[in-house]
Amino acid sequence: MYAPKMIDSVCLEDLKPIPLKLGEVLVFTLATVHGSEENCGHISRWSSDIRVMNALAPVDLSSRPHYYETLSRSVVTELAQSYYLLET
Repeated sequence: MYAPKMIDSVCLEDLKPIPLKLGEVLVFTLATVHGSEENCGHISRWSSDIRVMNALAPVDLSSRPHYYETLSRSVVTELAQSYYLLET
């Protein structure tokens, strides 16, 4: 899954770098073509994969029930969940 991949050279013509300073963060969707050049420096680069989804999204998580943690919920969503649990 995280094996190095090469971006097709045809795509490289349209790509534009987004320079970041130390401490800055770039957030993008999984549909964004992304990558970096080989790190030839002496400092390691780090990335973090954080996935956010709507709590009411129609996604089957039965095989991974603890894959997502609740980030926040509105009062309305909490009430809707309570009613849903009463019906099931």
